[in-house]
Amino acid sequence: MQTVLQVDDLTKRYGATTALDRVTFAVAKGSIHAIIGENGAGKSTLIKSLSGLQVPDSGTMRLDGELFAPSSLGESRGRGVSTAFQEMSLLGNLTVAENLSLPRLGSGRLFVRRRQYEAAAAELLAKYDLPGLSPAQRVGELSLAERQKLEIVRAVSHRPKLLLLDEPSAALPDVEWLFGLIEKIRSPELTILYISHRLAEIRDLCGSATVLRNGRVVDTVRLSDVDDGMVFTLMGGASDDQVREKRTGRTTGAPAIQVDGLRGDTVRDLSFTLHDGEILGVAALEGQGQAETFRMLAGASRPSGGTIAVGGRRSKYTTPAGALRSGISFVAEERKAEGIMPGISTLANITISSLGRTSTLGVAAGKKEYQASLPFARKVDLDERYLRMDIDALSGGNQQKAILARSLMKGSKYLLLYDPSRGVDVGTKASVYRMMREFTDSGGAVLWYSTDLSELVGICDRVLCFYRGSVVAEFPGHETDVEELLQAITGHGAGEKAGQS
Repeated sequence: MQTVLQVDDLTKRYGATTALDRVTFAVAKGSIHAIIGENGAGKSTLIKSLSGLQVPDSGTMRLDGELFAPSSLGESRGRGVSTAFQEMSLLGNLTVAENLSLPRLGSGRLFVRRRQYEAAAAELLAKYDLPGLSPAQRVGELSLAERQKLEIVRAVSHRPKLLLLDEPSAALPDVEWLFGLIEKIRSPELTILYISHRLAEIRDLCGSATVLRNGRVVDTVRLSDVDDGMVFTLMGGASDDQVREKRTGRTTGAPAIQVDGLRGDTVRDLSFTLHDGEILGVAALEGQGQAETFRMLAGASRPSGGTIAVGGRRSKYTTPAGALRSGISFVAEERKAEGIMPGISTLANITISSLGRTSTLGVAAGKKEYQASLPFARKVDLDERYLRMDIDALSGGNQQKAILARSLMKGSKYLLLYDPSRGVDVGTKASVYRMMREFTDSGGAVLWYSTDLSELVGICDRVLCFYRGSVVAEFPGHETDVEELLQAITGHGAGEKAGQS
């Protein structure tokens, strides 16, 4: 079979860290080929090298037999390679049509061009089953799932010969739309490189896979020849089932956060209580009020009615700083836009909210800052070798660990975690689960939204089901299954196992 992509001895180093170590593999033309590995395995660096965002130190890439060494995204796209990034590259201040027209936007008669862009965008949106999006709508107003779909459609619209899909389902509530799009665009002339941590998806779509571990290729396999256990062994990690241990329903402490009659744009008459020592899960489909609830609790949005009490005392904070003074730390869903601070070190990202304990006379002290951060990096299993590196060079999972370490270092008593394990491997998930258990075992409290319902039933003490801005059911995590949650969050039944908040 003809080879479309050949990678030989590709190597990339960041200081003392080797992100890619003589990576070699080939991809057959017209195939859907998976790249599998834990966070930090080298997947992100490989994607950036293929996309022209990183220049390897050595080794070669060939596309259709010709040397392929792009030094920019435009150069890569010009050779027929298009990428839909996990950390989306859309511009929030531009419209849907303008984003779909990039990089073709230019000078000329602006009104005429806008009409042309919007007409072309409407055609694309209809073609790829996104009729609910308006070409004139600003991307910053879209939900995360809508932005992810738009990112994928934009990559497809360039009509590439090699399409790179980096965790394409991580922000999607289900894979039906994605699988439908892939089925629509499949052809002998299109090759897809599919990067995902979800092995079930990979098996449904891909015929072969290259497994990376610590920057090296462990093996390239036909997926029909190996079972899941073998794949996880090759990755050097554990399966989801191995890292999830159901909590056994225990007595929790005093009320930590009490919400009574909360109202907002998408929230209506919302009431629940999070207790000290508890992991309280939130299950919901996209747009059921969960995002606004978390932002209200974090001080990023103002409720139009209702009350919030923290530690037994009614709170009136209206800013994130006020929430933090009340002991609340919020980890938002978008690492790139709302989590990391690019262009500075991982160490600075962790300590920036705790400069009081890491500075002398207002000036950050390097050794003191480093030593102060170590216990919190270790709590989330972040290798200390990453602390001196620019956070942009880290994988998504290690960036998430740094964000969590920053929240812990703030000394917060209550954590609001909005889909913290989205798009990370099972090893990083295990670190997140362990951190939450240790945090609540020491008296803290966690409110946790996840798009992965099996996570919630495997880890939480209780799970709240949101539907149309209200809690419609509550389940004890250790006695619940995914099917029961699905019924509740789709508006079918109030949950026979519902308990009292």
